[in-house]
Amino acid sequence: MTTGNTAPKPVLKVGVSPTTYAPGTNVYVGAAKAAGFTAVILPTVSTEEEAAKVMAGLDAIILTGGEDLDPAWYGESEISPGINDINAVRDTSDMLYIKKALELDMPMLCICRGMQLLNVASGGTLYQDLPMQVGTSVVHRDPNRRYFVNHVITVAEGSLLRQLIGAPTAAVNSWHHQAAKDIGDGLKVTATTADGTVECIELEGKRFVIGTQFHPEQLYAGGKKQYLAFFTCLFDRAAGYRADRGA
Repeated sequence: MTTGNTAPKPVLKVGVSPTTYAPGTNVYVGAAKAAGFTAVILPTVSTEEEAAKVMAGLDAIILTGGEDLDPAWYGESEISPGINDINAVRDTSDMLYIKKALELDMPMLCICRGMQLLNVASGGTLYQDLPMQVGTSVVHRDPNRRYFVNHVITVAEGSLLRQLIGAPTAAVNSWHHQAAKDIGDGLKVTATTADGTVECIELEGKRFVIGTQFHPEQLYAGGKKQYLAFFTCLFDRAAGYRADRGA
């Protein structure tokens, strides 16, 4: 029973793309549930029709980290020796979900691999392997892939990211060796590291489309409760999406 002006939260569903990468899908689901969502795992799809059917029952999606994106998606036929674990079936499925979410203006949080797919879906490209192609003084991934590394990002003033983090800089975690290169249409870079690597992109003119190279779900799970803001903001925008649909 509620009292006063407190209204119960709406029942909102968020689809989470599955990942086998440590610490796995559950940490994303945990953050989503803490924000108020009912979380469902996105099934693998291979057609636009299948993606549309799944998303008809959702209010938001979260694209998670994981395998390297096949460079063919951004027009490169030669594959760097630094590329590993390409998953063609997942590439197709995740790309269909991203493109449908953009079409629907469905709120979308894209993390690590998810951010890279968002950039490519918008016409951008990637560095296949930062150490080999660029070289950097900033460590972005433990070479043995045992634990998250940490570095500082600079956050653009006036950005959604700045609202979520609440500061011009932040110490974040990192587990990637690829990164956005040419930035896709309509995307705005809102965070970088000291070496210039893009750490956050936002799609202007949409309800909520943000991509982070770092992992807010893991930061939240590790005790930095302020990073739940990424998921509560997603929830709030999803409520608006639901209301506009008249659902």
